[in-house]
Amino acid sequence: MMNKYIMERIVLDCQNNISVRDYFLFYHVSKTTIYHLENDHKIYVNDKLVMLNEILHKNDKISILLDDIDNNHFKPFKKDIDILYEDDDILIVNKPPFVLIHPDGNSNETIANMVSYYYQKTKQNNGVYVVHRLDYETSGIVVFAKNFLTQTYLSYQLENRLIDKKYICLCHGLINKDGIIDKPIGKDRHQNKQRISKTGKASKTSYTVLNKNNNQTKLLVTISSGRKHQIRVHLSSINHPIFGDQIYGIKDNANRLMLHCYQMTFIHPMNLLPFTITCDEPWQNI
Repeated sequence: MMNKYIMERIVLDCQNNISVRDYFLFYHVSKTTIYHLENDHKIYVNDKLVMLNEILHKNDKISILLDDIDNNHFKPFKKDIDILYEDDDILIVNKPPFVLIHPDGNSNETIANMVSYYYQKTKQNNGVYVVHRLDYETSGIVVFAKNFLTQTYLSYQLENRLIDKKYICLCHGLINKDGIIDKPIGKDRHQNKQRISKTGKASKTSYTVLNKNNNQTKLLVTISSGRKHQIRVHLSSINHPIFGDQIYGIKDNANRLMLHCYQMTFIHPMNLLPFTITCDEPWQNI
């Protein structure tokens, strides 16, 4: 196995006596990718080339050649990132406000490009896989997968609402009790933004009051759907827009959107155990 990059995994107890094919399906890898893995002779078990019908046993070592698979690279942009956590499968960073997650065709000064530079600097030959996104103005937790297997498994959790995401925001006005906003959201045909719409997609936002004073309220927010600008639209709809929201808010002196991805919980692809990462908001004293 002389290829440039090899990903190795150990078969877990819950994966005992399944085939190699079912192992990849367990991580929700596409059937097309699975076919190419076998056809291109990229799967080894205990250093032996195998086919998809090979039966796996607990503690077997699976090696996958990734030279032609992990080609999801971004042009490196030389800027340091705030790393919250890192292992062989995932990299989690604290995104500052006013930075894009990935290139938009105009600039490479994005988190994905910075991650690419970090991999280059630390001699990690990984693809840069964005698992989820935050708005340009929003700060907080962003998870990157380091390989296709991790990316497909985390993407499955995200698409099926199995990843719990919590945000902290600072809103105008005093909110006296916890609540739920259950209003459909759709695109505003006349402006480049979202709005509450009877024909929109179902959207639910739950919030817990953390603190309130000086006609402002700090909330811990959980969304059970992932609509564009959901938290901002929903809070604006109950007349408590987020400070610094220039699209859905009111004029104030905030120098940024006061919305921060504070916590995420998901099943880690390496050990299949619940994993929680937390990143405090920059305005904790408010």
